[in-house]
Amino acid sequence: MKKVYIVLAILGIALPYWAMFSSIIIDEYSISEFFSAWFNNNAVRMMAADLGIAAITFSTYIIYKYQSGNGPNPLKYFIMMLGVGLSFAMPIYFLDMERNRS
Repeated sequence: MKKVYIVLAILGIALPYWAMFSSIIIDEYSISEFFSAWFNNNAVRMMAADLGIAAITFSTYIIYKYQSGNGPNPLKYFIMMLGVGLSFAMPIYFLDMERNRS
């Protein structure tokens, strides 16, 4: 599973940043246009809501695991979520948990 988590983490960095830079460079979006596009239509709003709830769920889980003494400090993963996204933070968290089991 460790290799799977590593591949997912790499994809979790590459694909979101590729999409963001494509929007900014190719589509010539400004940064504000890029972020306002999240609310342009119901399909995108649905994806944003889904991702937001998933991030809250993951955050709640890692805080709970940390407070119960069964998980690492969540600060690193919050920084990853804010800097890159949930698609990067989640596989790294599971990779770290897998490493701690070994």
